Amino acid sequence: MTDALANAYDQFMDQPDSVPVLTVLASETTETVMSLQDLFAAASTLGGPSSVPRLRDVLLSLQPLLLRVNPGTAAEMVGLRHSSIAAHFRSRQSPHIEENELWLLVDVELALERQEELLEHLDECTPCLELLARVERLKRLFARAGGDRAPQGLHERIRAGVFRMATGQAGMELGEQQESQRPRT
Repeated sequence: MTDALANAYDQFMDQPDSVPVLTVLASETTETVMSLQDLFAAASTLGGPSSVPRLRDVLLSLQPLLLRVNPGTAAEMVGLRHSSIAAHFRSRQSPHIEENELWLLVDVELALERQEELLEHLDECTPCLELLARVERLKRLFARAGGDRAPQGLHERIRAGVFRMATGQAGMELGEQQESQRPRT
């Protein structure tokens, strides 16, 4: 989706009372079109328009995004014109992926179910996809520079610290540690 189209969608999506209506229409469980009555019932539970006439006003303000069949009648049906509208709206509503979680995804350190959730989100969220690309670039740079390895001696220091904790010697003060690490003359 182009930035110009996304910006045009955003102008409509930011209107009062539009979020509950679009939430229902953009839901992955929603059919292509739904009856006005079903839309009203679902949107009103989300804090949307409090009457059918008010819902129709909201639909008029969202007209460029919507497909309406038999408008103004009891048989009115409403849907979104294109699936890209629903995907864009959902990406605006869903929280973005944290960078640390993208690192876990790149390192294949997440549960399979969470990996699938993130990949699904990445299919619809350009900002998160761009962040993922930066994380992957950094990972390649670290690998080329040898920065993916722990500094020499870190494993031994960690083991020694765990041993001290397990044997009750963890209360050693920083000064004592520094004193014990000084070379003796």
